[in-house]
Amino acid sequence: MPPIFVRPYLDHIEAAETMSDLKHFFSFAYRHAAAEKDADALALIIAAKDKRKAVLAPLEPSAPAVPLPSLTAPPCAAAPAVPLPFDLERLDALRRASLAALPLLKKDLFDD
Repeated sequence: MPPIFVRPYLDHIEAAETMSDLKHFFSFAYRHAAAEKDADALALIIAAKDKRKAVLAPLEPSAPAVPLPSLTAPPCAAAPAVPLPFDLERLDALRRASLAALPLLKKDLFDD
């Protein structure tokens, strides 16, 4: 017999019609059982969630209709080249010059 405070949560979990509803009911029930520090209630809530999820998962759409672009995919060949607002060679030369000057700056700053 589940604890009295758990039965309404189990009823809501078992009555969930979508995965979104199930997630909402489960998270609320789990937080309440965790606050009560009742391991048996947590086990019952998790078991009810898993049972209902097994029923609802096949009914949910599995993927979006339009695939999302991959961040690692190469750029489209038809896309026009966009000029950079700076000269990469000049930027690299400035970087190298500042790195070369760094030991001198450290020496000047930390000398007594």
